[in-house]
Amino acid sequence: MEIINDPHGHCTMEIQGNKVVVNATGPWNIEFTDVLHRLLAENVAKVAHDKYGIFLSIHGEAVAGEDVVQAHQNFVQHGNATAVAVILEHCETTAISRMLFGRVYSACNINHAFFDTEKEGMKWLDEQLA
Repeated sequence: MEIINDPHGHCTMEIQGNKVVVNATGPWNIEFTDVLHRLLAENVAKVAHDKYGIFLSIHGEAVAGEDVVQAHQNFVQHGNATAVAVILEHCETTAISRMLFGRVYSACNINHAFFDTEKEGMKWLDEQLA
């Protein structure tokens, strides 16, 4: 018997120049992560592969189980983003989210930083991509 869960979490994505802008609301399960990674791959294919950034605005309870964190780390390891700006302005779990995302991006040697406002994050990301 196989039990398949519905994705738990929500995200939207759009392209702004050489940035993939992601708004993701947690908590997340592994089924959501599969959807997220498919959407990310589709959107990254639309930007310049030599120099692009991810603008990640996290909302709600941005937490996930170890299976989700490991799946995301495995996905990120195969990417080539120049930088990732993580926006915590709308996040209800900032300390845990910093730890989880920091662990993933550090393990993958991805230039990343955390910001309290979208304006600060976009400014930093634009500087990294200049």
